[in-house]
Amino acid sequence: MSAQRTDFGVALAIAHVTFQDDLVRHMAAEGFEGFTARQGAVLRLLGEAPMSLRGLATRLQMTSPGALKLVATMTAAGLVERVAEPADRRLRLVRVTDRGHDAVSVARRFHAAFERDLAERLGADVVRGARTVLEDVAARAPAAVPASLRGDDRP
Repeated sequence: MSAQRTDFGVALAIAHVTFQDDLVRHMAAEGFEGFTARQGAVLRLLGEAPMSLRGLATRLQMTSPGALKLVATMTAAGLVERVAEPADRRLRLVRVTDRGHDAVSVARRFHAAFERDLAERLGADVVRGARTVLEDVAARAPAAVPASLRGDDRP
């Protein structure tokens, strides 16, 4: 009996979980203990511009209380801060701190190193092909996925 190949979607999901696990361990080793993929997505989203808690919740497709809990955790970790809206000081915006920007830089370096390691083990052509497949799938991402993650300017 021959071994059955893993379904493509299952392999993709397992690869994603493996990548995220490696990233979380790397971030902890670099001083960002407890860092999560969701926090990374928030930092990339807020890197575009500070936004209100309600705006953040909408972009993340979550409730305002859920976003508040996430922002509170990220504030405690020093990744974001709440600041007054310049046009209306009664309103508060969430913005990335220097530590948050540092976390994004560390994560991006990990992403690049992960890809380089794959290229060394499997060959640059194989990794370029995999990237082409992933980018094709990602190009069909719904507009709800933040532009900072999609790499395009769709609303």
